[in-house]
Amino acid sequence: MKCTLGTYTKRSSQGIYQLDLSETQNELTLIAHVDNPTYLTTHKDTIFTVIKEQDQGGLAVVINGEVVAKHTEVGAPPCYVHYDVDRSLIYTSNYHGGFVNVYTYQPELGLKLLEKIQYNQGSKAHFVAPNPNTKEIVVCDLGLDQIHTYTVGSDHKLNLKHTFDTNLKQGPRHIAFHPTLPVLYAFMELSAQLLVLVDKGDHYQLIQTLSTLPLGQDAIRSGAAIRISSDGRFVYTSNRGHDSISVFQLDQSGQATMIQNISSQGKHPRDFNLSLDEKYLLVANMETDNLALFARNSENGQLTLIRSDIEAFEVVNIEFNE
Repeated sequence: MKCTLGTYTKRSSQGIYQLDLSETQNELTLIAHVDNPTYLTTHKDTIFTVIKEQDQGGLAVVINGEVVAKHTEVGAPPCYVHYDVDRSLIYTSNYHGGFVNVYTYQPELGLKLLEKIQYNQGSKAHFVAPNPNTKEIVVCDLGLDQIHTYTVGSDHKLNLKHTFDTNLKQGPRHIAFHPTLPVLYAFMELSAQLLVLVDKGDHYQLIQTLSTLPLGQDAIRSGAAIRISSDGRFVYTSNRGHDSISVFQLDQSGQATMIQNISSQGKHPRDFNLSLDEKYLLVANMETDNLALFARNSENGQLTLIRSDIEAFEVVNIEFNE
């Protein structure tokens, strides 16, 4: 299994790493010296990554370990990057600046900023990605407690379709989309809750709100990452503070029931991901500089620890590669 790791470079990390991993072996290789590549996405041999340079932040394109194009602006770098395969667009969301950028990239022309959507004061835009079922673009605004949905015009411009307001101080962070049902799973960072939303076309209907922490446990509430299995049967979330992974089983309507909560085997599980064959789940514990590898049972969705001794510094993002 090979994966690409995005990191902070505040302590020991030097940039973007590749990990070649098995149940007994691991080989970690620095593949690009980039400052604070905290979130990234891969497409074939290309990496689209967050980048920070002095007082500027933005997006960089890395090929064969070299930055071949970049776009930066004064201010903090973005916190999320997504490559839209269908449209060949790249989206970034900026937590500190409260905006979303839309880019194109062509090797001969470089990166081009097509559009910036600036939100109101207090915005903390934390996620932007297309819904694979509708192709509409969905944005989580953690600061304003809103989820925005956009259609995309022929000029690639985003047109606001509707906005869903969560409860105050829930803090929508990331979303997982059901592969076959018109259902979205929105993970709330501030309340550590999972919101199950049905896409009604012109609005989202909230049908379920669940804690991602075990019943009766009053840990620090700081939700991080969310993933869904490709068969649409299980959702996984990581809980910072509680330092755990929660597993939810989904019924035929898309509603969720927690079936497992397991230690992340480290502190601050900032991200995790399923391997491409979904037989494994790899967790990045950012503050203890270790990765934990779990076996995943495809029938019941539950996790079993294999090893937690994989050293990797300041990991924020995990992307498995073809």
